[in-house]
Amino acid sequence: MDITEGSGQRFQLGIEQFLAGQSITFNEVVFWKDPTGFLIVSSFSDHVHLGSSSPSEALEKIGRSKQVLRSLAERSEAFASVAKSLPHKYEFCHDYGKGSVLLAAEAGGQFKWCN
Repeated sequence: MDITEGSGQRFQLGIEQFLAGQSITFNEVVFWKDPTGFLIVSSFSDHVHLGSSSPSEALEKIGRSKQVLRSLAERSEAFASVAKSLPHKYEFCHDYGKGSVLLAAEAGGQFKWCN
């Protein structure tokens, strides 16, 4: 559920769905709790072709994802509580329409280019 421009009720519904285990999108960043206990924060390449993405784009998008996470946490105490209680894993992916490919990840301050 995209809660970027949601009204108070839509925003709150999105947060409730997130707390129940579903993913939410806020400012083009996807947040979800994975079964292994991480808060997954996913951003996506702006490029149409997989080969056009780069580690520098991944680092830029992951940095932006961190800012979006802080912004969402400022808007929702419930989200902030979850964000504070779980370790974060940042993912940078290429969305090809019917799925996505993980290109890079950062967890525990360690960046890894996967492609």
